Amino acid sequence: MQYAAMCLRPAHIPKGRPKGAKAAGLRYEKALAAAIPRADHGQWFEFRDLNGPGHCQMDLVIEGAKRIVIIECKLTEIEQGMAQLRQLYFPIAEMIWPDKKPLGIVAARHLSKCPDTGLVETTLKGAMLRAETQKVIPVLHWMERTPL
Repeated sequence: MQYAAMCLRPAHIPKGRPKGAKAAGLRYEKALAAAIPRADHGQWFEFRDLNGPGHCQMDLVIEGAKRIVIIECKLTEIEQGMAQLRQLYFPIAEMIWPDKKPLGIVAARHLSKCPDTGLVETTLKGAMLRAETQKVIPVLHWMERTPL
C-alpha cells in the first residue's frame, strides 16, 4: 500500500438499486450497523497500491483508543470477507491509523460456507476478544433477531 485516506463517495461510482442477494446483503449490513450504533457505517477510502489508484468502502469500523475493528458483512461468503480484510482493509487501516492495531471480524448470517466453524462467535464482545487475543479473524454469526 503506497497511499490511503478517507474520502467521500467517489462521483464516478454510481448509486444503484441492488436486487436479489445483493439487496439482501445490504439489508443485513444496515441491520448490523443499527445494532452497533458506535460503529461508523459505510466509510469510503481512496488508496494507491501496486495495481494503481482505487476506492473501497468498509462496512463497519469501530475506532478504539488502541485498535480499529473492521467488520465485513457477508450473507455466506466468509472466505471472501476474510480475504478482503487481510489483503485490502488491514493495509489501508495501517496507513490511516498507524498507532492503532487493525482487527477484523466477518459477520455472517449463514455458516454453510464457513471454512472453520471453530472461529464462530455469537457475540460481538466474544468476537472482538478473540480477534485481539488469538490474532485470528473470527466469524460473528448474527441472524438479525438476536442481541449482540
